[in-house]
Amino acid sequence: ANGTIERPLKGDHALEAGDTVIVRTAGGGGYGPAIERDAAMVALDVVQGYVSLEAARSVYGVVMAAQAVVTANGSISQWSVVTPADRAAFAWLASHVRPGERVLNDHRDGSVWAYASSGGVVVPVFGAKPGGGFENDPAFADRLLLRSSVAKIATDEAVREAARTWSVRYVLVGERTVGDSPRLIDADSLPDAAGLREVFRSGDARVYEITAR
Repeated sequence: ANGTIERPLKGDHALEAGDTVIVRTAGGGGYGPAIERDAAMVALDVVQGYVSLEAARSVYGVVMAAQAVVTANGSISQWSVVTPADRAAFAWLASHVRPGERVLNDHRDGSVWAYASSGGVVVPVFGAKPGGGFENDPAFADRLLLRSSVAKIATDEAVREAARTWSVRYVLVGERTVGDSPRLIDADSLPDAAGLREVFRSGDARVYEITAR
């Protein structure tokens, strides 16, 4: 007031007509889905110490080798586990899934970020990996069966029942896996599998529709 500048840390302060209050915060949550941030910018954040390697992978979907951190540049998008082809598949699914449906996926590829990228429209069966030992939890048994045996859906009633239980009509195969780890869905067997038909492809990202119900 009266032309003076005060910088209080906290407390109650009376304001008079014409006073100006400026609030500067230490940071913010950002704008838009984290997964859509450019991979090169995420790499720069890692190099500058703002984001850890783990956060780059788990939050932004960017997997970086140690040498890539040191030599980060505009081509760093090659290290992103979520590719433009994956995003194209997410967009296709967002315009085709029905309310309440889930999409069968492999949590080792970029498909786990389909939910964030689509604004919650595409719901993967498997999100980020649950705690260790979930593979032996009976609550996951039918989902694990569906993931490992979806290529047998035309001949295995238990697999079809799992698909019905979890309202699964589409199978999403991401273009890359984290750290080139082995896939948990036998992607090579899907093109020729009875009861499945490919309905979308972009690069090596694919979407299959389950036709055997």
